[in-house]
Amino acid sequence: MENAIKPNWLETLEKQSWQTELIASGLAIYGSISIGPLINEAAVVSSTIFPDRVLNVLMWMFMYFHLVQAILVFAFILHLIMRIVWAGIIGLSSVYPNGINIENKTYPKHFLEKIKNEFPNLSEYSIEIDKICSRVFANLCFIIFLFLSISIWILIIACISELYYYVFEVEILKYILITVAAIYIVIALLSYLFMIGPKKESSFAKKYTYKYNRVFSKVLLFGFYKPASHIMWTQRTNQTTQQFLLGFILLLPISFYSGIKTGKVISQLEPTEYFQLNSIAYDADASNYLDTNGDSRIIRPLIQSRLISKNYIELFIPELKREELHKIQICGEDTAKVDKTVLKNRIDQSKFKEECAKKYYSISINNDEDTTTKYEFRKHPLNGEKGFLTYLNVQNLNNGQHLLKISTGYKNTEGEFATRVIPFFKVE
Repeated sequence: MENAIKPNWLETLEKQSWQTELIASGLAIYGSISIGPLINEAAVVSSTIFPDRVLNVLMWMFMYFHLVQAILVFAFILHLIMRIVWAGIIGLSSVYPNGINIENKTYPKHFLEKIKNEFPNLSEYSIEIDKICSRVFANLCFIIFLFLSISIWILIIACISELYYYVFEVEILKYILITVAAIYIVIALLSYLFMIGPKKESSFAKKYTYKYNRVFSKVLLFGFYKPASHIMWTQRTNQTTQQFLLGFILLLPISFYSGIKTGKVISQLEPTEYFQLNSIAYDADASNYLDTNGDSRIIRPLIQSRLISKNYIELFIPELKREELHKIQICGEDTAKVDKTVLKNRIDQSKFKEECAKKYYSISINNDEDTTTKYEFRKHPLNGEKGFLTYLNVQNLNNGQHLLKISTGYKNTEGEFATRVIPFFKVE
């Protein structure tokens, strides 16, 4: 196979690959930047439809998504810049094929000869940059393959865990993760010992190393095994260890940038952070008010505006899946949810939810609890979010700053109940 003759069309295509790279790189930059808002939206949707046990895993998945997205954006921009530099050098070499002119009278000849000695040929330099660009582009393809494969595995693990919990009501997620981590550590140790370590020439290595590495790679990479392996092993066997490690060093500033972006994801998904969400008056977010929330999904209690000019507050509290177990502890199981296709069951279910809301939520304004609150279970017209709608009478409130508090049955590990706080200003 090493002596196989390349067809002429393939050699021509390889020489002109920069054209495809430029187009693909431009599209990839746009696509990678566009992925960011989609990741945030997916995280918001996940925070409303999954329980805490699943969100603990999805939080890491979304952090990983943001990291990969940042890597792709930075790397594709770098690749595009390098290609532009390469194109500039190609153009310059066509205008001045001899490169630096040592006969120039402006500078002394001894100085120009030394420069010429350091930078002898534009064509050779353009070839060097072309090779770097091609390697960068190939590595980006490998990152995409690896990103897709790991994403699929994360989803598979989450689905298995959730399915097992649905059938047996036993959480096994941490055991799955421990098992996966143990397998990975064993494979890593075997790879070190029998591929690059002291046992790489042993009889065991010669007999089994390729086999287990091939099986592991196929399982990890799914249908991306062949293209990803081609790229990885070609690069790895033609690079020095220093070049290989340099790529990881370059990931550090990108990881730092990605970490800043994941703060919002963590606050939405991580249970402890979620417990603190909007629990302090000064932490009130634009998403607490309908007129500033925009088209974003409703993930916090929502009133019509920070400035209340009417005699009532229209309060909408979204129903989040992550709070379901806490509601069951307070209200018990909803027997009407067995068959939702029956109209009576749907009516009974709404009635059960509304009665449960009275037990689960406690609403007060300026610490004066409203015991007459009635809830309606319905879909909000903004994005069709399900939740509880109620109206609070503020006719007797004086003009000025007030605090609306919604205490819930959602508890943290210390047994404290979460309280959502929304400041508003009464005006007439």
